[in-house]
Amino acid sequence: IYKSQQRIENQIYNHYILRRSEWIKI
Repeated sequence: IYKSQQRIENQIYNHYILRRSEWIKI
């Protein structure tokens, strides 16, 4: 359970970083 939860949090974190990089590009 902990591993799956950490994986989900990691995906959300990566998604946030991608959106943030897009904002920086703009």
